[in-house]
Amino acid sequence: MQLKHKDFFSILGQWIFFGSIIGIVVGTTTNFLLETNDYLGDDIRAKRDWLVFLLPFGGIIIGYIYMNYGIYF
Repeated sequence: MQLKHKDFFSILGQWIFFGSIIGIVVGTTTNFLLETNDYLGDDIRAKRDWLVFLLPFGGIIIGYIYMNYGIYF
């Protein structure tokens, strides 16, 4: 019976350890993405209003890439 509890806590410790590492990596990456998005969204777009007019062309290009080179599930 004692061996069962030892295995349980060993596995629980591994889950906590690896979950913490994944949480730190994902949280840091998400924070970096949001900060970059705020910088580009506020500063760059405010100085270059003409970039908004290029969005439809970007959508057409992305749609073309998906249709011709995308993976179908």
